[in-house]
Amino acid sequence: MDKLHAVILTPDGDEAQRRAWRRQCLRHCEARGYEVVGTASEWKDAAVMLLEGRAEVIVAAEREHFPPDRVPRVETAGQPPHMPGPPRQRRPKDVGHHS
Repeated sequence: MDKLHAVILTPDGDEAQRRAWRRQCLRHCEARGYEVVGTASEWKDAAVMLLEGRAEVIVAAEREHFPPDRVPRVETAGQPPHMPGPPRQRRPKDVGHHS
């Protein structure tokens, strides 16, 4: 099988952070044997590369870089979709000593 072609998705943000994400994605692509054929800062641009057949894989440094409403997308029936949001508030544990 030929190498899979990958596009790296690095969302807009601090340039130093984007460089770090890009390096992380490049290491991942190298480890998986992907040929990197482009980069994108928005999902729609990366998805166009998939739909046009220029890439088969989109690689992002963090799951949160993929918008939850993206199309095309892959979903797993056995797990709820990942919907980024504020962290859940937890009630503090009672760690007091009871006599």
